[in-house]
Amino acid sequence: MKHVRRRLHRNLSSFLFLAVNFAGLGGAVAAGPDEPKAPMHAFSVKVGTRTISDPYHWMETLWGQPLQPELRTYIDEENAFSREYFSKVSSLRDRLLTEMRARAFQPISAEVSSPTRDYVYEVDAQNEDFPRLIRRKDSGAQETVFDTAEVFSDQEGYASIDAWEPSPDDSKVFVFATLNGISRHFVKEMSGRGEMREFDWDVANKDWTKAVVWSADSLSFLYTKNSVLMNRGSIRLRRWNDWNSGDAVVFSRENDERSYLSLTKTSDAKYARIQVVSYAYQDTFLVPIDGFTSRPIEVLPHGNLWFTDVDHDRDRFIVMTNQGSRVHSIFAVPDRAAKNEVVLGKSNCVIRGSIRNPIEWHYGYEMPVYAFRDFFVVVRRFKSNPYLELYSKDFQLLRKIRFAGAHFDLNVLPNQPYGSDSVLVKRVGLLVPETLYRVTLGGASEIERTKDAAASETYREEKIFYPARDGTKIPLTLVYRPKFGERSWRDLRNRKIYLEGYGSYGSNFHIDYDNGWNRAYALSLIDRGFVVAIAHIRGGAENGFDWWLQTRGAGREKVFHDFISAAEFLIARKTTRAKDIAIQGYSAGGLLIGNVLNLRPDLFRAAIINAPYLDAIHTEMDGRIPQAALEWDLWGNPNLPRDLEMMWPYAPYEQISRQVYPSILVNTALDDWNVLFHESTKYVARLRSCRVGRTPLYLNVLSSDVGDHDGTYGKHEEDWARNFAFVLDAFGIEK
Repeated sequence: MKHVRRRLHRNLSSFLFLAVNFAGLGGAVAAGPDEPKAPMHAFSVKVGTRTISDPYHWMETLWGQPLQPELRTYIDEENAFSREYFSKVSSLRDRLLTEMRARAFQPISAEVSSPTRDYVYEVDAQNEDFPRLIRRKDSGAQETVFDTAEVFSDQEGYASIDAWEPSPDDSKVFVFATLNGISRHFVKEMSGRGEMREFDWDVANKDWTKAVVWSADSLSFLYTKNSVLMNRGSIRLRRWNDWNSGDAVVFSRENDERSYLSLTKTSDAKYARIQVVSYAYQDTFLVPIDGFTSRPIEVLPHGNLWFTDVDHDRDRFIVMTNQGSRVHSIFAVPDRAAKNEVVLGKSNCVIRGSIRNPIEWHYGYEMPVYAFRDFFVVVRRFKSNPYLELYSKDFQLLRKIRFAGAHFDLNVLPNQPYGSDSVLVKRVGLLVPETLYRVTLGGASEIERTKDAAASETYREEKIFYPARDGTKIPLTLVYRPKFGERSWRDLRNRKIYLEGYGSYGSNFHIDYDNGWNRAYALSLIDRGFVVAIAHIRGGAENGFDWWLQTRGAGREKVFHDFISAAEFLIARKTTRAKDIAIQGYSAGGLLIGNVLNLRPDLFRAAIINAPYLDAIHTEMDGRIPQAALEWDLWGNPNLPRDLEMMWPYAPYEQISRQVYPSILVNTALDDWNVLFHESTKYVARLRSCRVGRTPLYLNVLSSDVGDHDGTYGKHEEDWARNFAFVLDAFGIEK
């Protein structure tokens, strides 16, 4: 149910996807004028005093299991029904696709990924379907490290290079590659015989790895081994010169379904950083990389709702923790690793977070403090946007660096040399092209900017704040093309709105051109008069840790009402009118959109729900579903009567009722183990049987060889074109 292959929690993105290539689902089915109708089979389960009836329970299929014939037939009928519809809007879809491809650009990929300055590693994507990893020296000499076209020469489809990790001496590189959604792992030797070994992972037992840390001598590495079911995990050690021997277990987490393991390294590359991550706590352990012979050192004791991260700088630890508070602080303590002591207390607190000026919260990822030999970089937020603070080694504030824009991400590029006197930062904005900066104590200077066909001067972006139902001010970003006389958003009248949101996992609404907000696509709506609106609702972390903490458990309904309040605010201001709003949600955003449609269907014209989490009760009840138990600390455990009653009001599938719903398009994939496809098939089947009237309702199920949680392999512009064709058609726009 969660987006684990690239990020453990559901992709903080609002990625649109759709494909109508349904190969492998049993062949074409003749499409008729009638909507598909799924059979009902009696089923009920009792929890406490509540009996839950589910006539579509028979559709539930564990990940990797074959489809039963009755379900295969139903999916074929739904795909044929949607295929017939999209054939009628094919000219509009093709026009959108042409526009999007004309705006295509090559994202900046000059990410420094070597512990030394000898090499810079980057992905060369001239062959879009089969990129290669290259490295070059400062002199410009370039060599190929890993070529997916050669490695996968006997196979067709779409490949990607998701990550890589060079050894400290650059003699070897660990490469995470994907072919048609299936992860593969390789270690390439860049010296000696140039040998390449595939690193096996346990597909049969659904184990996966997504991180490695090399030893100081480049002869061994630690790697994660997590179960998809989240019932076990370990950090293991493999040696290059003893490749086929059994791997040693350095750290383990067995029979604990409510956490997973993360592995990174400290900025100075002195320690491997092991994190036990759950939605109730985050504990951090350190292992020296000098051969990985020491046992892990715990940083701070374990505590409920304590989320701790740590970096290392020379002879001290830099710790970020809330330590039971609703805000985070950063403090420094001496490195007592030689005595293997637990770091205790808040000695020498250097930076305190606040609700108004929070420290960036990277849940389950690297902490927002980056240590270099002569200074520290800290990522903070103001009015939901990130900015940088540069500190001296004794934590005296030297400089603040802010960037313009209504909403953007700042990414401090990973693995930059510890001894560097500058830091590379990538700014990704809604309209401003992706830009790479070199940041020093003197300020930020631009190094590189993407070249794309979008003229940002033609468009406008603004961030405003609207009141939620309880009075909390919620950020709302608007992107539009102003008409004559429109000097700001206050002048907008009777516009069509495309409203997006997420509000889950403490994950901000990210701008990521691979799987997030994409200017090349969204401008097709904006050019047709739409205002694209992003509601930065609670449940994310745009305003810090507390922004997420408010929505855990019984506070979850704040998320849905925050989103509804955004629509009501725009209607009250006459920016738009009821039924002139289309909405979209992805993954956990499906829980958002599903609830909003149940609560206020009268506000919206159309809805797109992608890879959606919709069946919260039945999914969280079943411990056999990947990561269900992991999320009990977030949503609740419906096997417990008290939690069931808490979750019941915001379970979209259960709350479908007899009322008129807007036009809805639901997209899912058979090979999606982050959110299992049957959540979508059950939702559409129940919605068809309950809704009043015959407003358009379509379900598209991607076959396993076509796509997964992210949509169609390598064909995202086609996904967006089809989805936007659905939106425009719902508004009666033909061109």
